[in-house]
Amino acid sequence: MIACTMMAILVFGVSGHLRAGIDVWKRLEKSAETLQRRRTAIERFNRDITHAIVIDPREEAYGLEDGKLPSPVFSNSQAEWYTAQGPSPERPMGALLFVRYWCGSDGTQTGLWRQQFSIAAARTRVEPDPALLLPGCETLELRYAYLPTGESKELDWRQSWSGKVNQLPGLVEMRLKTAENEESLHVFSVPAGTLSDVQTGEAP
Repeated sequence: MIACTMMAILVFGVSGHLRAGIDVWKRLEKSAETLQRRRTAIERFNRDITHAIVIDPREEAYGLEDGKLPSPVFSNSQAEWYTAQGPSPERPMGALLFVRYWCGSDGTQTGLWRQQFSIAAARTRVEPDPALLLPGCETLELRYAYLPTGESKELDWRQSWSGKVNQLPGLVEMRLKTAENEESLHVFSVPAGTLSDVQTGEAP
């Protein structure tokens, strides 16, 4: 009986350590998966914003009517613009796309979403299904750089871009917050963009 009791105590102790080890392993695996998905989402955003383009320099080409191009939008919680995609197995010749990013819920899950339109779909306002890039993203905060104001030598960061429809911001700051209160901050350069004056919205 003494041997059985000691064996039971030993088995109980070992199983407790095993459970703790398995729990730690699961947490690490989940954390690694979350980091990988976040990295993938950031890389996707970076690829789209780096290749942002002005698809038509004429302001009259943009509007709400069918047949006209949707205007790019750069607000604090959502961004949508035109981007040039390089060749891929699906598009050997590359493509011009209209993309949209935001954080929110589709009714079943919350996260960072990306929606892409062909130019034809954008003109006719056909809404494709969005793709979930980062589950658990609760807040997307975007800011845009303007030329320094007054005597300041630092860039003036604002929560919206007031440039014209044929003018892209030169620098975009993205802050992501998750349900676990994790936060990440990233700044992206837009080669086709510019820094405008915050008062006039005009580029120098």
